[in-house]
Amino acid sequence: LFIAVMMHHSNDLYKLVIQAIKNDLSSKDAVHICLALTCIANIGTPEMAEEIGDEVPRILTSPDTLHGVKKCAALCLLRLFELKSDKFVHSELSSRLIALLSDQHLGVVTSACSLIQALVTASPEEYKGCVSLAVSRLSRIVSSTDLKDYMYYFIAAPWLSVKLLRLLQSYGQPDDSSVYERLKESLETILNRATDPPKSKKIQHTNAKNAVLFEAINLIIHYDSDAALMVRSC
Repeated sequence: LFIAVMMHHSNDLYKLVIQAIKNDLSSKDAVHICLALTCIANIGTPEMAEEIGDEVPRILTSPDTLHGVKKCAALCLLRLFELKSDKFVHSELSSRLIALLSDQHLGVVTSACSLIQALVTASPEEYKGCVSLAVSRLSRIVSSTDLKDYMYYFIAAPWLSVKLLRLLQSYGQPDDSSVYERLKESLETILNRATDPPKSKKIQHTNAKNAVLFEAINLIIHYDSDAALMVRSC
């Protein structure tokens, strides 16, 4: 923690801590792993991304990793990608990262969604498989069959819904008709709920509801292919 907060990558001791960080990443203690990931994200350089970069995806995609550690690993990998993008764009890694969109933990899916959205900008074809999973996850959230325990002022997982809608804007309309029909149903449900009486007078409820609505409208405009949805979104 001291290194992450106080040390700059230009410090003479910088190279000496890399091995210690590697040791912590191999630890069985979740606290040690999270602190190491935080340190990498704070003081990481392209050189560190090259030396330690393989460890972070391993932690992130391991079935034995705790959810809290996976969240840290996803955000750490996002930072490393910004430092050295070419190291983290390959098919073997992409399939494992896309699979995180099916994780049952809200924090893991949300952080993974942010990571994948960044990776898509560098290699859209490698991550095109995320579209069907993103549509499936969004559909389950909108239909209240998924993440029912994560309600924010009567809105189910609104910030994840926003991220999924933004991720879908990285691609064109799905080629698979069944995937598009499922997405269309979700968009129609979001538009229908916009006219429902508010379930709370709190501003947080209005903000969350409108955030999802606005991103749904952005996606409809992005596709610009369904006249009925376009009219309803205006």
